[in-house]
Amino acid sequence: MIAAGEVAELLQQLIRNACVNDGTPGSGGGGGSGPSPSNTPEPTRTPEPTHTSEPTTTQHAEEIEFEGTLQSISGDVWTVGGQAVTVTGSTEIKDNPQVGDTVRVRALQQPDGSLIAERIEKR
Repeated sequence: MIAAGEVAELLQQLIRNACVNDGTPGSGGGGGSGPSPSNTPEPTRTPEPTHTSEPTTTQHAEEIEFEGTLQSISGDVWTVGGQAVTVTGSTEIKDNPQVGDTVRVRALQQPDGSLIAERIEKR
């Protein structure tokens, strides 16, 4: 059997050990039983960066020149030597070419292959 004095001494030791962690009774590890549970959440992991493709170069229109027979005029699309050419308000048209005439075309070839006329001149 344990004497009353021993019980009191054991209780005081337990209280002292419990107060080690934060200074208040009952909050400690209770005699070396390990760290107390924490309410601090685990840190969020930073995701690894994903690989992105290399930037592509912007395709620009290329200036071309060619000659051919003016085969048809349909609205703003003229067919010259079998090629469709779009005529705009800024297209310079020289010497009033008509269907059947030979013409020289200076155009911008777009990345999609279409042609925008800069100048059409009767030859």
